[in-house]
Amino acid sequence: MKVKLARAATKYVTPKAVSRLLTVIYAASLVPLLVIARYNYPSADDYSIGAAVRHAFLESGSLFTAIRQAVLTAADQYMNWTGNFSSMFFTSIHPGIFGEKWYFLTTWIMLAMLSFSTMYLLRACLVKALQMDKHLSHSISMIALFVMVQCMVGRTEAFYWYGGAVNYVFINCVGMFMLGGLISAACEPKKNKRSWYLAMASVMGILAGGGNYMTALMIGIIMVTAAILAVLVKKGKFYRGLLIPAAGFFIAFIASVLAPGHSVRAAGVTGMGPVRAVLISFHYALEYALSDWTNWVVLLMIIALIPLFWKAAGQTRFTFPCPVLMAVYSYCLLSATLTPPLYAVGNISAERLQAVIFITYILLLTLNVGYLTGWVRKRMAPVTAEENGGFSLNTVTVLLACGAFLLFGSVLSVIPEPHYFSYSSAITDLANGSAREYGEALRERAALLTAAEEGEDVRLKPLPAFPELLYFDDISADSEDWRNRAMSRYFMINSVTIRQP
Repeated sequence: MKVKLARAATKYVTPKAVSRLLTVIYAASLVPLLVIARYNYPSADDYSIGAAVRHAFLESGSLFTAIRQAVLTAADQYMNWTGNFSSMFFTSIHPGIFGEKWYFLTTWIMLAMLSFSTMYLLRACLVKALQMDKHLSHSISMIALFVMVQCMVGRTEAFYWYGGAVNYVFINCVGMFMLGGLISAACEPKKNKRSWYLAMASVMGILAGGGNYMTALMIGIIMVTAAILAVLVKKGKFYRGLLIPAAGFFIAFIASVLAPGHSVRAAGVTGMGPVRAVLISFHYALEYALSDWTNWVVLLMIIALIPLFWKAAGQTRFTFPCPVLMAVYSYCLLSATLTPPLYAVGNISAERLQAVIFITYILLLTLNVGYLTGWVRKRMAPVTAEENGGFSLNTVTVLLACGAFLLFGSVLSVIPEPHYFSYSSAITDLANGSAREYGEALRERAALLTAAEEGEDVRLKPLPAFPELLYFDDISADSEDWRNRAMSRYFMINSVTIRQP
C-alpha cells in the first residue's frame, strides 16, 4: 500500500502541480482584500501632499501636467521638509488625484508590488543564482507571500492608506526589484539580457535610494557586503557592470541624506543618538521576532518550507557554508531596518514602519530556512533520482498536514478574533456592513466638498462606522487641525470641520 501511495505521489504531486495549487490559494486569499478596497478613500497626507498635484490636474486635465507638479512637490519637500524625493513624488500623485473613485487602486498597486517583487527576488536568488527548480521557487514565494499579506502587521497602513504605503511598502518593493535585478545581471551569461537587468536595477536603485531610509540602509549594507565577498572570493566577473546601478543608488541615497529640509523637520522631533539607536534596534528586532511576529502561522510556514527547500537543495552545487554566520548577518540586517526611525523619531510605533520590518523579517526567515535546510541536505543526503520527479511520500505527507493544520488553526483563530487574518478582517468588515457605511459616507463627503465653492466653510457629518481594515484617520471639530487645513487646501475651500454630535 505504501509503495502505491509513493508511486502516486511521485506521479501526480509534482513541483508544478503544487506551485499551481499554492498560486490559486494565494490569489483567492487576496480577493476579499481587493473587494473591500472599493470603499477606500484618501486621508491625512493624501490631502496635504497631494493638494498641489490635484489642483494642477483639475486646471489642465493633463496627466503630464500632474506629473510635472509631482516633481515640483517632491523638490519643495526636499528643500523644506524631507529628503525622500522619490517617496514624495509618488505620495503627491496618489490615485485619488484623478477622482476619489480611483483611490481603490491603492490596494491593487501595493499588493501587486509586494507579490511580484517577492517572486522576482526569490526567483533571482533560488533559480538564477542557485539553479533550483522554478516551480519550487514559486511555491516558496507563494507560502512566504501568504504569511506576509495575511499576517501583515499594520495592514491598514500597508495596503489601504496610500500616503503611508507608498512611502514604505511600495519603496521596499522597489528595493527588492533592484536586488533581484542585480542578482539576475550577475548570473546572466547573455549580454542583452544582462544589459536589461542592469538598466532596470539602475532605475529601481535611484528610486530606492531616494525613498525611505529603512529600505535604503538595508540595501546599502547588502551591496557593500556583496562587494566585499566578490573581492574575497575573486569572482567579480560582472563587477564593473554592477557598478552602474550601485552608483545610482548611492548617489540618490547620499543626496537624500543631505537634503536641506531635514533641518526643518528635525527641529520638531526628538530621536536617539546613533549608538543608542543601533543598540535599541538589536533589542527590538529580537523582541518582535520572538514574541510578536512568530505566531503559529509563521511556525507552520517554516515546517512547510523545509521539504521544499530540501528537494531544491539537491539541485544546486552550492554547499551553503557557515549557516550560523548567515543567521547572524540576517539578524543584523533586520536590526538595521529599525535603526533609521529610532534615530530620527525615537520609536517604531507607526504601523507603516512595522509593515516594512515584518516583510523583511518573513523574507529573511524564508531564506534562512532554505539556507539551513540546504546545509543539512548537503551533509546528510546525496542527490537522488527523486530530484528529477515528483515529491516523495514524506514530502507530500508534510505538505498535506500543513494544509490541514492551516485550515484547522484558522477556524480556531478566526472564531474568537474575526480580524486575525487580513482576508478574515476584510470579510468581517464587508459582512457587518461597516465597510459599506464608511465608504458611502466618504463618497457623500467627497461629493459635498467637490461641489463647495471657494471660500466656503463646510461642516461634515461624523463617520458612521470605522472598519478595522480601512479606517486610518479623520479630520476633527477643530478647523485649525492640520488634517482639516490639508483637506481645505485639497478641495479649495475656506475651512472644514466635523459637526459635534
